[in-house]
Formats: sequence, C-alpha cells, structure tokens
Amino acid sequence: MIKYDNCKDCCSKCVHAGKDREFVCPGGVSCKVVNKNNKSISELEILAALDNLRIMNPNDDYILRVATAVVARAFGYENRAEWTEKLDESGLVEYGIYDNIDKARENYNSIMKKLERSK
Repeated sequence: MIKYDNCKDCCSKCVHAGKDREFVCPGGVSCKVVNKNNKSISELEILAALDNLRIMNPNDDYILRVATAVVARAFGYENRAEWTEKLDESGLVEYGIYDNIDKARENYNSIMKKLERSK
C-alpha cells in the first residue's frame, strides 16, 4: 500500500518534506508531521537562549560567544551587534553594565518551557 500526501504545513525532517509538494510514503505510513500548536521557537529565541546561558555562566563566556556567533551566522546575521540589538529590543536578553544572572535565568527558562511545549 502506498500513501500519497502533500507537505503543506508539514514540519517533518524527512527527505520528502517540501512545501506543497506531493510525496509518496512507502508502506502506507505517512511521515507527515504537523505542528498543531505552532509554538516553535524563533531564531531570535534560540540566540537569546544561548546568550542568556552565557550570562548565567560567566566562566564559559568565550565558548558561548563563539557558539552563539556560529548559530547567528547560520541564521544570516553578519555581526554580533546586529543580533544583540534585536535581542535587546525584544526583551529576551537584558544587557547592561552588570549582566543580571537572575533575569538571564528567568529568560532562559521561559524560552526552554516554550520549546518543550512546541514538541
């Protein structure tokens, strides 16, 4: 049995995934996955989670800056100022003379809870 389906609204990571394309699932089992609650986290929230993690762990500052830069580059950002400005405006990360570890932990936990709900 072969099941035909389309990829509209599909969030599967399968090789068939592609918006509005029809695909064939051998064995009649569809690999289509639709995120019904549509609460996945944004690219900016991913960067915010990493930067809040950096603030919470000052001993790992350098490696977390590098990791955040790699992820930001993959998202198309050209430099740190570009994404930190957006993070600051969004309120997802609070920058200042003294980084607030408690606020960073609160922001990080909020993003992680949203991520868990999106599964």
